[in-house]
Amino acid sequence: MEDVVVVVFEAVNATLKEIYVGAALRPTSLEEIARKHRALLPQPVNHWHPDDAIAYRVVEEALPLRDRRDFIRSYAVQIAKDGWRVIAD
Repeated sequence: MEDVVVVVFEAVNATLKEIYVGAALRPTSLEEIARKHRALLPQPVNHWHPDDAIAYRVVEEALPLRDRRDFIRSYAVQIAKDGWRVIAD
């Protein structure tokens, strides 16, 4: 049986100075990830507004689902910066 593979992405909200790090099932494009994320914001960022300046970026293209949580937590620590809130989901 093949492992389920995910795409890890970040959504950077420059308006609120928040970075969301999450995962999506493959195969999917960055445009599809952004569209789905904006259409149904996860609870940790459901306060984001449609007019906020949000940029999306793929962080890891093919990560086994079983490694998702550890990778996202580690990545969130690596990208932390003063004045910004990092949300690992």
